Amino acid sequence: MQAFARECADNAPPGKLNAAAVVEAYLYHAFHEWDLRYLRRPAVLQDVQGAVARSVGHPGCRPMQSWVVACFDVPMSWTHIGRLWTNGEPHLAIDGDLRQHWHGYDDEVYERLVTTLAAEPVSIPVGSATAALLGDGVVRDDSWMEVFTATDGRIAIIQAGGSDYRTCVAAALSYPLDADDLVADLEVPSGNIALFSSACEGVGEGSMELIAPRPGEVPAEHGWPSPELDTGLLVPASSTLYQVRSRSYTKLDEGGCFARWLLIPVMTD
Repeated sequence: MQAFARECADNAPPGKLNAAAVVEAYLYHAFHEWDLRYLRRPAVLQDVQGAVARSVGHPGCRPMQSWVVACFDVPMSWTHIGRLWTNGEPHLAIDGDLRQHWHGYDDEVYERLVTTLAAEPVSIPVGSATAALLGDGVVRDDSWMEVFTATDGRIAIIQAGGSDYRTCVAAALSYPLDADDLVADLEVPSGNIALFSSACEGVGEGSMELIAPRPGEVPAEHGWPSPELDTGLLVPASSTLYQVRSRSYTKLDEGGCFARWLLIPVMTD
């Protein structure tokens, strides 16, 4: 698959989007092998940089059909891995093995740890560790949150609104980081990050099913909630330590708005 992708990129005129196939091939391999660390290999990063230079990063590249979709892939090489539905409550980002310490189905715990803290981007104690709260009721109340991973190991959670939904999400992903708030240092010794509703239990009765990432296209519209039971995500980690950064309600020139949470891997010894 990667050989075919390189051939597509090499045979395309500079500025065309064919080189995005190189990134898509690497993403497919990483998720198929369940190994996001693969995306951080020097040879992989070099190929991705070459794909950027030949496609969306080339002076001759012009917006066209599929341009917005390609911009999700390069230069940061974001890929959409799932959606989280919220009825207004924030979601948690926590080490997958610590879910049993969360008891959000208990009204007293939820009120004490979430409702009183959720006005600002915060982290909260869960057992002996820390979880980050994800969600912004100003952007939307009942809402989808789109989840992405990148070739450098970052994880992004986007809550967006606007008439051109896909463009708003793309703008949120590419928005500068300079005014983002530092929320928490998130330790992930288990190698998996659990994302689920804070109104649920972490495990057992009252919990939600956590599914594996499902790479796919970015939704063209916000849409309605699924008729199926809500699910969370169990995302493989590329590091044992992440820095969590948050940007609250932000207006876009395109007429939309967004909030964003970034989980940025920290290199450890």
